Amino acid sequence: MKDRYQIISTISTGGTGKVLQAWDKSANRDVAIKRVPSETANMDSLMWEARALYGLRHPNIVTVLEYDKDEEGAYLVLEMIKGETLAHRLATGPLTLPDFKTLVTQTLQAIGVAHDAGLIHRDLKPENIMIPWNKEKEFGIKIIDFGLAQAGGPQTSMAGSIHYMAPEQFGNGYVDARTDLYSLGCIYYQALTGQLAYPGEEKMHVITAKLYPPRTPLAELRPDLKDPVFAWLDWLMHVQPSARPASAAQALASFRQLGELNVQTAATMVEPEPLVMVLEDEEVPAVAIVDEPEEEEHVLTLADEAEEAAHVEPEEPPTEIYSTPVIAPEPEPEPEPLAEAEAEDLPASPALVEASEPEVEAEPEPEPEPAASYTPPPAPAFTPEPEPAQEPEPEPEPAYIPAAAPTGEITQTLMAEPEPEPAPAYIPAPAHYHPAADTPPPAYTQHATSRRNPPPQHSHSHSHSMPKRGNALNIIITAFIVILIAEFGLISYVKYAGRAEREQRLAELSATDRPEGSDVDVRTLLELLEDPTHREEAIKVLTRLHGGDYIDDILMEHLAKVKNYPVVVPLIQVIGQRRSEAAFETLLSLTGDNRGEVRKAAWKALGHITPVEDLPRVLKLVRSSHSLDQKEIEKALGEAIESSTDRAKATQETLEAYHAAKDHADSRALLFNVLTRVGGDNILAVVTEAISDPSEKVRLAAITVLAEYPTHEPLQAISARFPNEPHETCRVYLLLAAREIIGNPGPDSQQTLFLYAQSLYANARDTTEKRYVLSVLSRIIAPGTATFFEEFSNSSDGSLREEAKDLAKAFREKLEQVISVPPGDKGTLPADKADYRLGGSVTHDEDALINWTDEDDWASWLVELPSNGDYEIQIYQSHPSELLGTYEVLLAGQTLLTAVVKTDSDKDYKGFVVGTIHVEKPGIYRLRLRPKTIPPDSELFRVQKIVVKAL
Repeated sequence: MKDRYQIISTISTGGTGKVLQAWDKSANRDVAIKRVPSETANMDSLMWEARALYGLRHPNIVTVLEYDKDEEGAYLVLEMIKGETLAHRLATGPLTLPDFKTLVTQTLQAIGVAHDAGLIHRDLKPENIMIPWNKEKEFGIKIIDFGLAQAGGPQTSMAGSIHYMAPEQFGNGYVDARTDLYSLGCIYYQALTGQLAYPGEEKMHVITAKLYPPRTPLAELRPDLKDPVFAWLDWLMHVQPSARPASAAQALASFRQLGELNVQTAATMVEPEPLVMVLEDEEVPAVAIVDEPEEEEHVLTLADEAEEAAHVEPEEPPTEIYSTPVIAPEPEPEPEPLAEAEAEDLPASPALVEASEPEVEAEPEPEPEPAASYTPPPAPAFTPEPEPAQEPEPEPEPAYIPAAAPTGEITQTLMAEPEPEPAPAYIPAPAHYHPAADTPPPAYTQHATSRRNPPPQHSHSHSHSMPKRGNALNIIITAFIVILIAEFGLISYVKYAGRAEREQRLAELSATDRPEGSDVDVRTLLELLEDPTHREEAIKVLTRLHGGDYIDDILMEHLAKVKNYPVVVPLIQVIGQRRSEAAFETLLSLTGDNRGEVRKAAWKALGHITPVEDLPRVLKLVRSSHSLDQKEIEKALGEAIESSTDRAKATQETLEAYHAAKDHADSRALLFNVLTRVGGDNILAVVTEAISDPSEKVRLAAITVLAEYPTHEPLQAISARFPNEPHETCRVYLLLAAREIIGNPGPDSQQTLFLYAQSLYANARDTTEKRYVLSVLSRIIAPGTATFFEEFSNSSDGSLREEAKDLAKAFREKLEQVISVPPGDKGTLPADKADYRLGGSVTHDEDALINWTDEDDWASWLVELPSNGDYEIQIYQSHPSELLGTYEVLLAGQTLLTAVVKTDSDKDYKGFVVGTIHVEKPGIYRLRLRPKTIPPDSELFRVQKIVVKAL
């Protein structure tokens, strides 16, 4: 690949790989290369995408030019699309109706071709639709990123973007062409309104909205459109797949039959409210927002101005003057060739426009009327009247004045105070000078921001003394400039002296896993922290630096005096990651800082360093905290509890704060979310009480966060509450929460979980609820599940019958993954039999699970323990680095915490005993492995297998 493609830059980088911009030397063209490292399982996904797209050739689908593997991994060479995403375009407002028609036509044609080839995209969203730039400025699209594409059939996991996913994607339901049509319907709704069809921050809010659509009717937002347009869009976005168009071709044919979409003039359209970024009090918007003029507004042109300028009579008929419209520039425009006459008169500076300069001697005129379309720069002797119609841009583009126009026709008109006696002679003036009203107008027109001097004029004899003053002034100015240059040179020398040595030291410290540094090294790294080019590397080294307590002392000293805002936030992050408890007081005070990013960084750092005895002080700040910091506070408190040396005490402190916040609803809700995410015996009682609260609002809020519970323990409470829950939305939330937590570790076997799910199905009211119970059951691997699915062969509901058959097939495949541990023997759980978090960094490579870089990652196995008793857990892992983290093994409701052990190499897998667990009831259990602490900028370990031995 290196011989043919020259890498130019990195377009984007993610957890699964990166996208590069490259030059194809053979074909002489720009290309985009998707690259996935060889040690990741995402390589298989990339090759699937490559094979799926390589055979498709459609003008509205990104073209795959080549795909292959090399020593670095798999790569996919795509055409380079220069343009913007539909998401970027819609951020400015809805599409015009002509562009909307093009969007619908081209997306349906393209996705129809993919469907005919047996591919379901599954992740259609505005970010995956490109709008290429072209010279003709015509609207068009290309669909990209088929990374989640698959053939039609049941999903093995939930994948896609929540705001555009079809309801059947929320479970392990059947996906087909109608799934993509639903996603396109959501995109079309946004394209017409500028708003999401189903807004919401929490995943469960969006899911429930799609099951019981409360979206704002399109007719309210677009009364200018025909009713059949609304019906057509509702057709695509129907909850039930069977009620949607059967194919993209059918949807497109129906759309074309609509004809003209609008029934009224555009003036009657209710414009959606513009998207406004909410800024904190201390934050400043990056750009000024200027309202554009209405289309009907009359724009005063230079021709209009010329007709009104009656104080100058032209000596010959004026030539026609054109007003040049202002067009927003597009990226990388290609300049059009200028006409020969225009090229001769084109001004060298865009701030200056010149007309021809015939020798015309103008007579003094009375004070002129102020010009309406021109604002001259301020001058000591004049007070220009501001231009009412001109937009307040720093340098508005001047209209071009043809050279043939006579000077008297177009002149600069200024408001000036009358002078008692005009000067008898004209002295050459600097560029900022403006003539008085009774002086002859110069034969040129100058823009307000001009940097060019006027043409030289003849001066009279009494001005000959001016050069002497000018020489003295020039000497003073020259001396001043010399002093400035000397000071600048001295500052630069002091600043950059020894820079090469500092950069070399940074490279040396970065090259080792466990850098050792002195106080000089710390101060050197803090200096490099000021430099954006070295900031990221300096942060990594400071986080891992070893040497003594003086390191944290110097960091705290620097934090107290640093004023450079871009340095404060990363410095707080370093202090938090170093887990220096001495920084607690300082970080606590920074939670009240007036800068939002500083507050959030401080909260995050407190999550790492708060000792259990100081947790009550942190909890007291919840009531007075900024409303925009709620998410960070939740994460910080959860981290403080989970990393505490006394988790039970930390949980109890939080629980007491929750009960004490009865009069503060926001604080109580925040603390409830924290407790739900950390779990525990006492917390389960709180959750059970909350989901049965008489207040529907309280129940809904409680059930919403129930899906975040770390174990499956609330399933019993859910199955008990479900039959008695009257509210339709709360019932769906309960089922969705059950689906989310059913795969979590916990004390119950799969057989026990099946009984809970069976109870949910027996109390389901309609097909929608039954379908979601099926998604719960599909995650339970127990012998009774197969029998349950077989009962659907006689179901009167055809859609449920077909879905059950697909789930039964998927279930049989999962049942084969269960690993049994014979009595008195052992069972081996290999890496290739593990499930791991979708979208996480952990992947399977050859014989191991690798890339353990995210503390939210996990891997799990299904293991059958045929008898009660004790079982020993062993792990075979490798880790050649000195940086050691910790991890947990969870089985049958018990948790084993241990540390990673250093080995000689990545392939040097050694077995270590993690601990022993006791099982009360035989059955199939889910064993989960998850990180506890990961060293900064490091991988936790590589896992080859886990062995469960019956004792």
